[in-house]
Amino acid sequence: MTIEHAREGDVLFETEVETEDEIGLGWIHSVEKTPWTDIFTVKEDSCSLMLTETRFQSFGAGVEHEYEEIEHSDGIYTAKGLDECHESINWIHSHEARHEITINGQSVVASESLPHHEPLRILIEER
Repeated sequence: MTIEHAREGDVLFETEVETEDEIGLGWIHSVEKTPWTDIFTVKEDSCSLMLTETRFQSFGAGVEHEYEEIEHSDGIYTAKGLDECHESINWIHSHEARHEITINGQSVVASESLPHHEPLRILIEER
């Protein structure tokens, strides 16, 4: 797994991942001010990152509301079975949004170590 600057291509972080590992990108929603996490599963085929679920605390501004499979437990909604194929995970990194990148639930890089207000992306590259 590589985190790089989306425009410049500078590698900011690298680590090993395996097929079926789960990569999470979490942040604080800018309007709702609640945690949000997208979970991607690493795949071997042409779809290297499959968005499999999204976790959030409330429905509000910009939140999809017609999920086919959704659970609610301990104050968290989890939309499952999304199965959206992505070649990369792209975002504008913000220290205020407290972005967190996880692998199988474990934080792997400190938000503050990544550049503030810059376009970043996560890629899966075979080695």
